[in-house]
Amino acid sequence: MSLCRFDLCSLAADIISKEFNTPNFTQEGETKDFNRSRHLYTYFCFTELNAPQTLIRSTLRYYKYPKTVYQVLRRVYFKRKDQDLKTDLAYIKSRFHVELQRFEAQDIKPRKDGKQLRIWEGHPSTKN
Repeated sequence: MSLCRFDLCSLAADIISKEFNTPNFTQEGETKDFNRSRHLYTYFCFTELNAPQTLIRSTLRYYKYPKTVYQVLRRVYFKRKDQDLKTDLAYIKSRFHVELQRFEAQDIKPRKDGKQLRIWEGHPSTKN
């Protein structure tokens, strides 16, 4: 079964919420830990999972306007030489690869072969 980036981002969100003790950081929270979790999540999804900014913004319901994801990426990029940030990203990356081995996608239904609808079949302009 194939996984999409949305599933991978949700797995990363689960790992970060467990590790930093910040449940629902994608939707609420105003403390320093919640902001740190959101910054790590945004940077991890963008750099490691190659998720587009629109997907990151749609999964992070806390951010109200689209420019925020770009601002977070800029801030974390300038802090990328910080040892704490490097350590946290390395740990999340290793934990992500371990969890990915056991991860199974949920609620994905395969496509069903169906019959093509013909809306204009009886219309006079479609007859030759």
